[in-house]
Order: sequence, then C-alpha cells, then structure tokens
Amino acid sequence: VEIEAPVAAYWPEFAQNGKDAVLVRHILSHRGGFPTTPPDLPSEQWGDREAVMAAVAAMPLEHEPGAVSAYHFLTQHWVIAEVIRRVDGRPFATYLREEVTAPLCLADTHVGLPMSLEDRVVTLHATDGVDAWSLDTLRLIQKSGLHRMMVPGASGVSTAPDMARFYAALAAGGGIGHAQILQPGTAARMLAVEVDGEIDRTFDVPVRRCLGFELGGLTDPRRHWPGSTSTERTFWHGGFGTSICWGDPDLGVAMAFLSNGVRRDEAGAVARRDLANSVRRIAAIASI
Repeated sequence: VEIEAPVAAYWPEFAQNGKDAVLVRHILSHRGGFPTTPPDLPSEQWGDREAVMAAVAAMPLEHEPGAVSAYHFLTQHWVIAEVIRRVDGRPFATYLREEVTAPLCLADTHVGLPMSLEDRVVTLHATDGVDAWSLDTLRLIQKSGLHRMMVPGASGVSTAPDMARFYAALAAGGGIGHAQILQPGTAARMLAVEVDGEIDRTFDVPVRRCLGFELGGLTDPRRHWPGSTSTERTFWHGGFGTSICWGDPDLGVAMAFLSNGVRRDEAGAVARRDLANSVRRIAAIASI
C-alpha cells in the first residue's frame, strides 16, 4: 500500500461524495474528513461488513481531506480494514491473527471475541467519573454485545500483558524475540510525527499524532496519559474504561493498564498520568 495514494485506488467505491481526495496517510492520522459514524447505520449492523462498507462508501465528507484533525471513532478503522482486505485478500480478523497476534504470541487479543472465551471477559461498569456520553456508550456496548462483533475501531479485547508486549515490539523496531511484524524502517516511519499541535475537533484538545498512534510530549495536562515527562518519541493510545497503553523507544519500556471501570473525568486522566509517571521514573532509574 502506497501511503500517498488515494484510498479509492484500492477501493474504488469509496470515491463517492468527494472522498476521492482521501489519501491512505489521512486514514492513519484521523484527518480523512469523515469522523462521524453514518447515522443511517444502526449499531446492530456494525458487524455486518456489507452494510458497513456500503454506508461508509456513500457517506459525505465533513471536512476537506487532510485539513482538519478530528478523531474518527469507527469510520477510518473500517476503511483501513477494507483496504487490507482488498489488497491482501484476507478478512481483517484473519490478517490480524496471522500477521500480528500469532507471531507475537498474543493469544488473548481478539477483534470480535469468540463465544468460547466469553466467560473470561470482565464486565464494564460505570464509576463516579462517568459522563453522559460515556454512559450512553456503555449502554450501547452492553446492549449490542459489541465485543463479539468484528468492528476494528471498537471491539478489540485483550489483556494487559498482551498489550504491553505489542507496544514493546513496536518500541523495539517492529519485533520482539524471534517475532518481527514490521521492518525497522516501517516502524520508524509509522512512529514519526505526522500531526503536531493541531486542535482535534472531536475532543477539543491539542494533538500530536503519528500514523496510527498518539504521541507524547505536549504541555497540555489533558494529554499526559503516557506521563508528564513523555516525549514525541512516546507513542500511546487510550481505550474505553480508563485504559492506557504506551511504548517509549528511548526508555526501552512499554506499559499497559486496562481497567473495566468507565470514567471520563479529570480524576481518570490524573490516574493515567500518575501510573505512567511512576513507570517512567522506575525505568529511568534502572537505566542509570
């Protein structure tokens, strides 16, 4: 896949309603211009690939591609999964398993959880830090059984050891042990700064992003989840339920904290920051 190529070069139907100008690099950095989940696509159909692809292909742009940073909760991830299928031939879940999770021995990581593992899944619950948006989202998740659908941007299920190993592999240049999922040059290109200092229209916060992750080093305390001493070399991402995962090539450390308590308040952000700061301090001392 050529990063500067239009998405429509791989998925021609996606070119509808001005989306012919959306490049592959845009859909890896939340700058595609179509952040809102199609309102005519009910959550009950999010696991129906044919219905999803038709809705996403037909949806209009909200912003000029590449001009605005706006977190795409679900849409860009669906597009990425379809590009993989069109280029490689394998469904996204199969590709993920055969090219990423199996080589890295991430046996507890799934996008679309098999029913046989249902008894191992913790129940998400609201905390005193829940707001109206996260409460509505929690109810949708519980009602729809979202974690059992194949929804690339929302139905990932994993454990902290698996996520720490994944981030460690990327921090080490794309591999760990005998497993190499990316060439070092590819990993370096992925983690290079792509967006810096723009205000994300979805969250109304400053963002620094690479191709696929958030990057650290911003002064705004709302962006200190990977630690207040993080740098632009620290790549990270949060998750629903007060979760935070990050890797730091310079410290040689990766951290994953996964919680089933849903909150979206300052206390949750402080908890993420303080946990990350503790890990970063210990890693810095150990490297002396």
